[in-house]
Amino acid sequence: NFPIYHTNWLNRRKIIDMIQLAADKYAKGILLDLGCGAKQYKQLFDGKVDEYFGLDLRLRGAHPGETEPDMLASALQPPLPSNTFDTVVSFQVLEHVPEPKVMFREISRLLKPDGHLILMAPQMWHLHEAPNDYFRYTRYGLAHLAEQSGLNVITIQPISGFWIRAGLVTSYRIHKILLGQKIRNLKAVQIGIQATIVISNLFFWSLDKIWSRPNDPINNLLVAKKCSSQANTNPK
Repeated sequence: NFPIYHTNWLNRRKIIDMIQLAADKYAKGILLDLGCGAKQYKQLFDGKVDEYFGLDLRLRGAHPGETEPDMLASALQPPLPSNTFDTVVSFQVLEHVPEPKVMFREISRLLKPDGHLILMAPQMWHLHEAPNDYFRYTRYGLAHLAEQSGLNVITIQPISGFWIRAGLVTSYRIHKILLGQKIRNLKAVQIGIQATIVISNLFFWSLDKIWSRPNDPINNLLVAKKCSSQANTNPK
C-alpha cells in the first residue's frame, strides 16, 4: 500500500479494498491477469488461486515485490486456448484498449464455464499513457460489454466517489506546485509537502466517509460469470 503522504493514497486504498473483497469471494483455480504490468495486485490473490498467469503487451519496470509478465501478447489476440481459466482479472487496462468489445469476447472465450471475470476500469480520470488512452466507462457501459460477450453480470461496484476525486486533485496540485519551486530539494520542503498532503488526504477521506457520493466514481469494478452452457467449442 502507498504511504498516507502519497498523492494517490486515497484512490489506491479504495482500489485495494475492493479488489480484495472480490478476490476473497470469486477468485479460484487458474487465474489470468490481462494487462498485468508488473503483477502489482498478485499478492491479493495469494492463497485463493492455484496459478497466477500474467499477460501484457510489453515489459514494464518492476518495483520490489513485483514481477514481469509470463507472456508478451495483446489482450485482443491472446495466443491461449479456450476454456482455460477459472478466473480472469484486468485492472485499469480497458481504457487503453482500442477495441474493448474484442477484449471482452476474448475474455469470454478464455474463461471456463462458471468462471469469473473481475475487471476494473475508470469512469473519471485524467489523460494518461497518451496516445493510448481511448475510453472511460460507466457501470452501464461495462454491463453492456459483458452481456454482449455472453457474460452474466453479478455486480458492478463504484469505487472512490466525488470527495476522493477532489482529494486526489488537491494532493496532485499541492505536489506539483511545491515541487516546481527552486527550493524543492530542501529536506524541510519535502517534509512540508508530505505533511500538507497527509492533512489533505485525511480531510477528504473523512468527507467521503460522512457524505459518500457513489454516483461520481473514479472507477467501477465489474464481476461477471460465464454460464456453464457457454463452453467454447472452437478453441484456438
